[in-house]
Amino acid sequence: MPKFNQQLLTLRSLMVAMASVQLVTAASSTLVALYFAKTGASQEAAALAPACYSLGFLVGCFYIAGWLSKIGHIRSFAAGAAICIGSTLTFALSEPIPVLLFVRFATG
Repeated sequence: MPKFNQQLLTLRSLMVAMASVQLVTAASSTLVALYFAKTGASQEAAALAPACYSLGFLVGCFYIAGWLSKIGHIRSFAAGAAICIGSTLTFALSEPIPVLLFVRFATG
């Protein structure tokens, strides 16, 4: 029975982590759209931002998954955190729309 409890705890931890990721993604998508509106970007660019995030997520799921299994989950989390921090700083410091769309792709 202890093995079952450990598996249940692992599953709960995974669900909490994914819920946190989805919550942050939803909040950041709203803030990104507001930022695009504030900078005077077109509605097309504002609509491309969530699409770039989703495309980056899709590429990450299929292409990067092989790399993650080779380097391990601890390094993967560290790399993901570094990418998020770098993309947040880049997003705050740059204004060209293609750069911001690439940042959304990298974050995805």
